[in-house]
Amino acid sequence: MVEDLDPKEYNTKAFDSIFKNMNLKNTGVIGLLVQGENDFLKKSVRNIPTVKYINSKRISCRDILYNRNLVITEAALKEMLVQYGAQK
Repeated sequence: MVEDLDPKEYNTKAFDSIFKNMNLKNTGVIGLLVQGENDFLKKSVRNIPTVKYINSKRISCRDILYNRNLVITEAALKEMLVQYGAQK
């Protein structure tokens, strides 16, 4: 789990280094689960072949099962807990 990611510009190198610092490089497909749509974030990670951008409102079982690693933002986790009835 990571704090909320809210970039103000397109920066693929920054996100590539974040995943490298988390020791997730070369470990398989990484699912990045975030709250809502963030165009800067989405376009920054789309050039990293092992990262899949996932909106927490549109998550499916397939997104969870077919990604070797999941990186979840705090806001996405809170939204999922509310959406699926664990918290109100």
